[in-house]
Amino acid sequence: MPAASNQAAEIAQLQAQLPALIDHNPNEPQLLRAVEALIDATGGSADAVRLLFRVYLHPGLCNAARGIATAMIVKVIRRDAGHFDPRPMGIDPDSRAFKMIHRGLKHHLDQAVEEIALLARFQHGQVDGLAAPKFIVAIPKSGSSLLGMCLGGMIALTRGVDPGAEPFAFRGYPAWWSLAGTHDWDLRPEIGADPLFKRFPGGVYKGHITPTDKNFAVLDLYGSSRYLLCVRDPRDQIVAAYCDTIRARQRAGEAGPGPRTEREVHDDVLAFLRSGLLLENLSFVGKWLARRHADRSLVVTYERLMAEPREVLRQVADHFALRVTDAQIGEVHERAAGITDRTGTRDTSGHDRGIYPLGWTGRVGVWRTYFSDEAARVFGAAFAGFGVACPWGREIERLYPALGGPGRGEPKPEASGARAGV
Repeated sequence: MPAASNQAAEIAQLQAQLPALIDHNPNEPQLLRAVEALIDATGGSADAVRLLFRVYLHPGLCNAARGIATAMIVKVIRRDAGHFDPRPMGIDPDSRAFKMIHRGLKHHLDQAVEEIALLARFQHGQVDGLAAPKFIVAIPKSGSSLLGMCLGGMIALTRGVDPGAEPFAFRGYPAWWSLAGTHDWDLRPEIGADPLFKRFPGGVYKGHITPTDKNFAVLDLYGSSRYLLCVRDPRDQIVAAYCDTIRARQRAGEAGPGPRTEREVHDDVLAFLRSGLLLENLSFVGKWLARRHADRSLVVTYERLMAEPREVLRQVADHFALRVTDAQIGEVHERAAGITDRTGTRDTSGHDRGIYPLGWTGRVGVWRTYFSDEAARVFGAAFAGFGVACPWGREIERLYPALGGPGRGEPKPEASGARAGV
């Protein structure tokens, strides 16, 4: 009896001391252990759990301590769900309906525990490169969809799956990257917990993700992950983006007859160049090139992907340590190109002059058809000004030296191959 009294007194003393200690420094590891011990000793009493939430809600809590506190909260919820007695509420615990609710609740709580554990394994480097998510970051209309399908196909082959049976299986586009039909432009630290990742660990996650401090911090969380950066000649990219707006308006039922003569298209493209999107795109690409992790990333240019697809895909496979043969790479590319190639028989929209009034924009150097002399001058002036105003223009010019002049010339094959990054 005295032992029980002594234990109760110790618990009461600990419970009285903890609030002041939490307010002073919630990041003290021994403090978190003391809170956990108190919860265990009291069977998860309300007062003990309030102390846990006091830690979690403290404005000075660091990320590491917050992760531990989160795991403790999930553990408490999971235990409470097991102790829940529905009978005082007039619910029969043996009924089929209640059993289904209880199973569902337990499933979601188990998922929460697994997700926290998965993120912790990433953070501590306990997930190898094959099982880690494989990211593709890209400016829109730069060939990232084709690259994503090829990479997904190569992953499928390494898992003994026919890439033709489920061509999109390993190309995971998480739901939270899609808002109202457009990309969220943001990474999430919970990517590894996505159902697609759990079903196909090591799958491909593609998005038009901005090079912000937060997104680089998320990439640092997934330290075992590698990624691809897709880049395209910004003149061709802006033309493809322009035609994509025509397609989008048609899908939304908003497109009228649209520009049909060459002069009308040239005037439209010139207005599009002056809209501000060009500078946004240049900044996007330049920042990624300047800030990327050199040891974890690979630059893939659209021009070289079109000119030397098998060579590029071999470098991609080696980058991700995928054991595939040259013959398998050829098979994967042939399947993927058949789905995305607008000049092929499986998608005839490349011949639709309602969408591509001066021709399909997947061609390298298509800007020459869509740019007027004035558009070439405007682009040249904009790119020159961009290079002067910020350092990122130099990163793009290293890949595309011809951009140094006002819209002159094609990218050289050896430059557009991004040998410095691929």
